[in-house]
Amino acid sequence: MMARIGEPSNSGDQVSVPRLRALVVDDDEDVLVFAAEALNSFAPGFDVATGRDLEAALLWLDVFPPDIVLFDQNLCGKEIDSVLAGIRSNRQTRHCKFVAFSDAPRATGVDAVLTKPLHLQALLTTVRSVLERSSSL
Repeated sequence: MMARIGEPSNSGDQVSVPRLRALVVDDDEDVLVFAAEALNSFAPGFDVATGRDLEAALLWLDVFPPDIVLFDQNLCGKEIDSVLAGIRSNRQTRHCKFVAFSDAPRATGVDAVLTKPLHLQALLTTVRSVLERSSSL
């Protein structure tokens, strides 16, 4: 089970652990739904937001600072390095981890790459691994 780094807050008799936030961005509706549902159903503890393009993703970053962004690398094109640098320079999102979806493993500047078509176990294992690496630093 994945949990956010840090101490749980205690409110009365109930202990609550802050939920992780994931942002999934892809223009392919099937991929978008698959990844969001995988995180909602098989990785308890996630709040998931989705976007179909780069503009939607950038809007979500302001109101829903994610812990991890899973995105179609093709949506960023050649601007991927500057997009990631901009997100990492923001105080609210500098901790964010990135997993790129790609037809061929060629992403740079990301924490992991998942080759399409996506597979459930690979998606969940990759997300868990990326987040665990960041918690051990």
